[in-house]
Amino acid sequence: MREKAEDPATSPKKQGEFTTKAKQRDSEAKQLDGKNDDEPPPPAPDDDLPLHRPRTKEDGTPHPKAQRNFTDPESKIMPRDGTFLQAYNAQAAVDEAHQIIVAAALSNQSPDAQYFGPMLDRIVDNCNVVPDAVTADAGYFSAANVAAAERMGAEPFISVGKHCNDGTALPAAAMPKNVQTELREGMRGLLNSPRGKAIYARRKATVEPVFGQIRACRGFGHFSFRGLFKNRCEWLFVCLTHNLLKLFRAAKAAQAQQLAA
Repeated sequence: MREKAEDPATSPKKQGEFTTKAKQRDSEAKQLDGKNDDEPPPPAPDDDLPLHRPRTKEDGTPHPKAQRNFTDPESKIMPRDGTFLQAYNAQAAVDEAHQIIVAAALSNQSPDAQYFGPMLDRIVDNCNVVPDAVTADAGYFSAANVAAAERMGAEPFISVGKHCNDGTALPAAAMPKNVQTELREGMRGLLNSPRGKAIYARRKATVEPVFGQIRACRGFGHFSFRGLFKNRCEWLFVCLTHNLLKLFRAAKAAQAQQLAA
């Protein structure tokens, strides 16, 4: 459109029409990319977190199959419990002893694997210590994540499939040979060892109850705002209040033990 508007052979009337259409397309592309010149720029996001953006062509125009939610353009369609939601992906890392959230993050990419490294970095930054071991479900398994944990000095126990409540890995389903890598089979063997079963089984008493408590006990089922930055703030606030409750109860329990002694 812009080329036609600048072509001397185009009539002045048509030049105006082409210029208007070119500006409209530029505006649509900026909206799909989460940008708007009429609004102040949002605060800088967490650059280390994965970020999903709608597909565009090389010239910046939206891809024909690109989708955008008009209510909250920064949210994305994500699968959950066999259905799809317009949502954000909230992450939390929890300590084993007291169910304290030691790291939290939120972004708009659905797959979990790329959150593993940034969450490990947050754990070390917040606690000033490297965890001895780290567990994660099958959505986080990748060669890069195993290497990242080992390079940091934390032993990874990342699921390669579904597990029983006692930590035993269920038999692997039929998978292509290129997926049945040596690393995957090695992780499966580690998780099926007595030590691996015991460590991975602790997930049902650490991070999984925390999400259940936030959803069921405190009634937090959805975010209240529009936009990635505001919902990041809300998620951090939810995690903060969770930790305050845990610390209050831990302090009361310690006080009761002192009185009993």
